[in-house]
Amino acid sequence: MAAVERIKSVVSRIRWKSVFAVVLLVALAAVAFKWLPAGYQTGGGLGLRVSANPPKVAPGGLTTLEAELKNLDSDRSVKVLVKARTYDAELVFEETYGQEYDGLPISIGPQGARKITFKINSKPTALEGKYPVDVTAAEEGGGEGAAKRIFLTIEKKG
Repeated sequence: MAAVERIKSVVSRIRWKSVFAVVLLVALAAVAFKWLPAGYQTGGGLGLRVSANPPKVAPGGLTTLEAELKNLDSDRSVKVLVKARTYDAELVFEETYGQEYDGLPISIGPQGARKITFKINSKPTALEGKYPVDVTAAEEGGGEGAAKRIFLTIEKKG
């Protein structure tokens, strides 16, 4: 009987409101993760997924980066600024002829999505290897945003 009394004592001391709140939060998180497809980086109420097509190019080749943006807020529209940067002079953005790309503000409605593309040229003198490219998306006016680093592969000459 002492064991039954101990169990009753433990059960009576549980804060059931806290237990239900935690279960509800876990359920909401599970729904949120299923809603956002795999591969998205999130931050500041935005989701960002970046891919390169083709992911491998020869020296002097051209690749297209595609950035998919999602507004995770269900109540308001946002204006998003997309920025990208390469860290090696062998890669330049076709739109700016430089190592940095600053896009114009993109308006996205509640839970809406947009795709933007920009092109990167590799110089004919580029050496074989993997080159990082950072892409960020943040609300206009600053604040936290989503960031993703991808690698563009330059193949052997020949």
